[in-house]
Amino acid sequence: MELVATVIDAVSVAVIVGGVVLATTLSLRSGADWDQRFREYRRGVGRSILLGLEFLVAADIVRTVAVSPTFRGVGVLVIIVTRGGASDARTLACPRALAGESSASSALCDVA
Repeated sequence: MELVATVIDAVSVAVIVGGVVLATTLSLRSGADWDQRFREYRRGVGRSILLGLEFLVAADIVRTVAVSPTFRGVGVLVIIVTRGGASDARTLACPRALAGESSASSALCDVA
């Protein structure tokens, strides 16, 4: 099962790298104005990162449940799954803001 998790990790890296390369290629070939190309590029890169993160979460699930099932590991997995985990981009980008801390960087996270 460790091999399966490692393969899923490799797929996640390939998805992210491939998505960045594809988004870059499409952006350079686009005939749109600069602002439109930038928005499309960000959207493409963001999609590839999110899909890659989903694969990374899947690999962690395989490792946690099939390879080394400890109570602590399963507990952490339950917390990740019930809170939304990697699919909650705001948790990843703005942990201080969600923890109630006040700082200049967390103020940026309030912009939605």
